[in-house]
Amino acid sequence: MRGVHYYYSEFQRELDAFDASAGQEFRAFSETHSPREVFLWLEKRRTDGRLPATMEGMLTDFYWEIA
Repeated sequence: MRGVHYYYSEFQRELDAFDASAGQEFRAFSETHSPREVFLWLEKRRTDGRLPATMEGMLTDFYWEIA
């Protein structure tokens, strides 16, 4: 298990490279919400097409990390 902080840092890196405003949103959201809520937030962005495709596999791994 890599831990929640590993995934948060990887998500942050990917989102900053994809869209700086998405990176800022993620940073603020992840500091005030549970890992489950962060997953749901990211999943919503994925289904809306607002998440880089490179994050999809990592998002699945994150789900199993927090399940």
